[in-house]
Amino acid sequence: MMNPTTNLDVVVSSGNNAGLKDPIMLAWGIPGSKVVQYTIHRRIGVDPLIPDDGWVLSQSTDVVGFLENQADERVPHVAKQIAVMRTEYLISVGALVRNEDKIVYAKTDIERSKARNEASRAFEAFKKGNPEGDRKLEEFYPAGVAEKESHIKELLTQPDLNKKIERLKNSLSDFVTLGGPSGDRRQREIPRLRGTISKGKIISKVIQMLWTKDDDGGRDPFEAEKPDSEEEGSEEDSLAWHTSKLDDLKSALRVKRELLKDADEEQSDELQADIQKILEDIKACRAKIAEIEDTEVP
Repeated sequence: MMNPTTNLDVVVSSGNNAGLKDPIMLAWGIPGSKVVQYTIHRRIGVDPLIPDDGWVLSQSTDVVGFLENQADERVPHVAKQIAVMRTEYLISVGALVRNEDKIVYAKTDIERSKARNEASRAFEAFKKGNPEGDRKLEEFYPAGVAEKESHIKELLTQPDLNKKIERLKNSLSDFVTLGGPSGDRRQREIPRLRGTISKGKIISKVIQMLWTKDDDGGRDPFEAEKPDSEEEGSEEDSLAWHTSKLDDLKSALRVKRELLKDADEEQSDELQADIQKILEDIKACRAKIAEIEDTEVP
């Protein structure tokens, strides 16, 4: 069997490279095959299955997609909706008044947004010049505004209002940063490798993922480590693997359905076939999870 370390070229980068945190560049290849470049990095964007201290292995060509899709484009729109909802509520209860194109505090001509922005800038300037200072933001408001802001804070705890806001926030809970050629590939955490770890240990772990005991070039490192026997993994590991796989399939299904909306006839046929295959895989994955948990298939 060939020694994989003789076919491995590792280049370690330092600092924040192309928006990545703690990246390691790794070129991998064996005689007679093309060299594939990987990037080892911290999680990019949003993925609830990968903790902040986890390490991710990505094909370098996928990283650009992860970086471009790390933020949910719906967030600014939802944040604006929430701000408008709160303002309209405060107007309805008489705490604020719409004065032409301005929103002012009731019984004043003080524009709320202007007063808050000016107070915030003054407060930040004070903190910068007086790191040990103990003044509060409220002290920088115009006369009488601090009391009005305190009253507004109480009003914004109204349960019905906050239920509506929570529903808006929950509409964003399904977002996951995806990359890859079709924009449907999820990031893959390097198993059992978290925290601050030496680059040597990280690289050794990745080599194990890229290399198997046979000489065929190794398995796909982007497939989660599925236990083959009781010695290799517990039932809990198997459940975690299938649960992760199910999440990946759901993300891929959502992306394919979005692509289908703008597809031409030829693309539509291909996407329909992909969607059918994903649905079959989801069904099989749910059946396996039900078997492990000893429950009925949902």
